[in-house]
Amino acid sequence: MNTLRIDRIKSDLEPHWHALARALLFTGAIALLCFVGMRLTPPHERFAVIWPANGVVLGMLLTIQPRRWAHVIGLSLLGNLLASVAVGDSALSAWLLALCNTLETVVAVLSCRSADVSKRQFGEPLWILRFALCAIVVAPATASLVAACVLYFNTGTAPLTTFLRWFPADALGIAMFAPLTMVLRGASDLGTLRSRRLLKPVLSVAFLMVTTVAVFAQQHAPLLYMIYLALGVAIFNARFSGAVIGLAASMVIAIIFTVHGSGQFMGMDEVTQRIQQLQVFFAAALAFTFPLSSLQLQRQRLADKLKASEQRFRTLAEHSSDVIMRMDSSMRLTYVSPSVRELFGYQASALLEMPKWALVAPGDLARVRAAFERVRLGLERETFNYRALRQDGEEVWVEMSLRAVQSGTLGEVSGLIEFIGSTRDISERKAVEQALEESNARLSELAHRDGLTELYNRRFFDESLDREYRRARRENALEISLLMLDVDHFKQYNDLHGHQAGDQCLKVVAKAIGRACKRPPDTPARYGGEEFAVILPNTTLEGAVILAERLRSQISILLLQEPGEPERRVTVSIGVASISPYYETRESLVRKADEALYRAKAFGRNRVWPALEDFRPRKEAASAAGETGGTVALDVRTTPATTDVLISPESCCSDITRPAAA
Repeated sequence: MNTLRIDRIKSDLEPHWHALARALLFTGAIALLCFVGMRLTPPHERFAVIWPANGVVLGMLLTIQPRRWAHVIGLSLLGNLLASVAVGDSALSAWLLALCNTLETVVAVLSCRSADVSKRQFGEPLWILRFALCAIVVAPATASLVAACVLYFNTGTAPLTTFLRWFPADALGIAMFAPLTMVLRGASDLGTLRSRRLLKPVLSVAFLMVTTVAVFAQQHAPLLYMIYLALGVAIFNARFSGAVIGLAASMVIAIIFTVHGSGQFMGMDEVTQRIQQLQVFFAAALAFTFPLSSLQLQRQRLADKLKASEQRFRTLAEHSSDVIMRMDSSMRLTYVSPSVRELFGYQASALLEMPKWALVAPGDLARVRAAFERVRLGLERETFNYRALRQDGEEVWVEMSLRAVQSGTLGEVSGLIEFIGSTRDISERKAVEQALEESNARLSELAHRDGLTELYNRRFFDESLDREYRRARRENALEISLLMLDVDHFKQYNDLHGHQAGDQCLKVVAKAIGRACKRPPDTPARYGGEEFAVILPNTTLEGAVILAERLRSQISILLLQEPGEPERRVTVSIGVASISPYYETRESLVRKADEALYRAKAFGRNRVWPALEDFRPRKEAASAAGETGGTVALDVRTTPATTDVLISPESCCSDITRPAAA
């Protein structure tokens, strides 16, 4: 039991021990860096050539969550205190200097955070600019001013002297070691390289370090600017991260040699001048390295993105069921995806050698060329369908989505470099669309047809009358005519013989009406019950009366026979009306035709009655009709001033050619 309790306590304390170990390690590292910074000073001098500790702390802060900042800042303050005590500073001086260094890191991280200097944007040009302004200029300047005031009141050191010694060392330390720390903590572009491609960056950094040793190990040969040559090699081969590592290592090497009495600056008598020249040299190296390596990083990232994009495009094109095509400005194929074999039966390589319009069916060639020309001129995506020819000669319907890609300014045809097209087989879709169109046409036909007589129904009649009336007005037609027909004595016939016999009667009459309407625009319809109507576009009243009389005559010779009953003839009464679309409405046309039908029925049925105010049937004809119930002659006056036009029963039964529409 005790063993289990001890194991549980150990497991609970283990994370805390690890955290404590990391804290002690970080504090010791900061103390060591501060101590090294103090030791990297000329003999008998009390200012550093470079102060790396603040740069390391800032790099840590920029790569962790803000909630952990206080912990890191507190440990860095403790490390500064330990280093100051180790070199013999008084407690007051140690606290004041540690607080100044802590202030510098706090100002740097807050200003960097407000300027969005993050690990995610590491090495980009905008990151370089913001980092230089916030971390290399603002933060060291703020800490240097505070330190100058503190040392002035504590030791009496001139503020300007303190500022000029503090600011360059801290600025160089942050500029060198903050990016270096971020690289070591994972904000590196080298991580994207494979292990076999790391050899070149490693060799470039090593070359820079060896060159620095060769330059600063002696003081006779003027080889100082050879470091810039080696630095350029590192920039172009080791990217931004490699350049940062190499430059930091080069500066540490140069400081060690200079402090110990060797190097290119030993020709100067005063140590202060040597240190200042060394700082100026590496400040210039930083000004050279950061922008150039950042631009190189951008170029490399763009190249990597382009390569990845091309690889994705090729992968998609080669595994897509659609055929991907690339064409030059003359519309000749430069690339075809392998799926072309499944769709067209050709090998991709063979298709590239064929004429540019070889796949297009001749009947659709003009339409496809026009689509390409529209895309060329408008530089917009267009999707169109056409018939393509397979290798076996079969035609297939395909859909192409086409777009033009240009290199010049938008809208300049001269900048056009190629067409990109995606083609897919839509034969099945076309078959479905065709079947659907046929079905819709059939449904539309059924919706407009009367179920019993198969003539057009009342709804279609109303729509057609409105359409023809508007067309007549638009086309300046002189007249539009209408026939209204009613089967005589239909109610008695229907009651006597039943509904089936009545339906058969209506079918016979409707069939005769349909045969009589030979022109495409003529519209025969069942108006309702035993009433029918015929729209006659662009037809005069006289022509409409002739057709009506012929129709009446043809119906009157039809015979209907019921079982056990003698044969019966069918007769109809017809009202005829005609209007000029510019002077009367379509409602007046229907009203006039209906009134004429009423008069035809009132005057004995089985007759045609035109809608004329002065129309009167001939008395002898009316008398004969009353006696025999047969067809009567009609007296038609087109105007009051004209003579009578007599239409006899015999002439109506003959094959009369309708006059041409006025």
